[in-house]
Amino acid sequence: MTGLAASLAAAVSFPADGVLVYSSLCVGEEDAGGDKVVLIRDPDGVTAVYWRTEGAILAPLLAFGPADVKVDERKGRISLRFVDPEIGPAAGTYVLDGTITDDELTVSSNVAGALRMPRVRAFEAQLPKCRG
Repeated sequence: MTGLAASLAAAVSFPADGVLVYSSLCVGEEDAGGDKVVLIRDPDGVTAVYWRTEGAILAPLLAFGPADVKVDERKGRISLRFVDPEIGPAAGTYVLDGTITDDELTVSSNVAGALRMPRVRAFEAQLPKCRG
């Protein structure tokens, strides 16, 4: 695959006004697992909402504006910066940086390490069961 073909294969089709959902959230017998990122684009830019788990699904974090949400659709790159308002920026900053395609979000987190979230195109009434 040539460099141009590879970069086009990595691109994401993000509607001018719309929502993309990527999620690995699941529920177990005792605890939840996974992560979820929702990207919302409107005329003012892109807003990101991030859910993460630590035994339970934690309150969502928000990121918006060009300093905190960077999506390069042509190169398939994404960088998101969230600050937990309860902890503050010194210890509560989450940075997700990696690739975005039409099928998945693959990022490295400064807190949780490598994260892979498949794109969710149809919504179920319940979260899937966590595997082993």
